[in-house]
Parts: sequence; structure tokens; C-alpha cells
Amino acid sequence: MSTLFYVVDPMCSWCYAFSPTWQKILDNLPSDIKVVYVQGGLAPISNDTMPNDMQQMLQGIWRQIHESVGTKFNFDFWTECTPRPVSYTHLTLPTKRIV
Repeated sequence: MSTLFYVVDPMCSWCYAFSPTWQKILDNLPSDIKVVYVQGGLAPISNDTMPNDMQQMLQGIWRQIHESVGTKFNFDFWTECTPRPVSYTHLTLPTKRIV
């Protein structure tokens, strides 16, 4: 049996935008291929508020993704929440730090 490793950051905007394409791949993948998910992220573990320049950059990335591939984002997030740098490991393993 062959193995396909899917390395993804669930908090990554482009990874999110790729999810419909990934689903099409899964729907057409031969049954003899095993999929192994490798999840992680690049954002540092922090409880600090995301710096304003990073917020602006990410909003721009969301707009670019929407214009490029049509992915919809909830832009209310930026005004109704306190954005913080976050990663998959931060959400799932808050007491551990993966090196």
C-alpha cells in the first residue's frame, strides 16, 4: 500500500483555501493509497495580541485568496475578536511546546 503524506497547517489561510481541491483529490484517490495527515504550524505560541501590521497583512492575504480562488472569510473576526498568533499545536497542546 502506498502512503500519501498531507502536510497542512489548519490555521493557514492558503491551506484553508485549498480544502475544496484537497477534497476532490480525496474523492478520486485510489483506495489502495493511505492518507497520513501531518499537522503543524509556523506561528509562535503566544497569548499576546497579534500586532496590527500582521493583522493588516493577513487581511490582505484573505482578500487576495478570495479574489484568486473565491474562498470566503469572515472579516468580522478582525473587529469582533482579539486576534492572537495561533497555531495548530497551540490549540491542541497548550501545555506543551514542540521543538
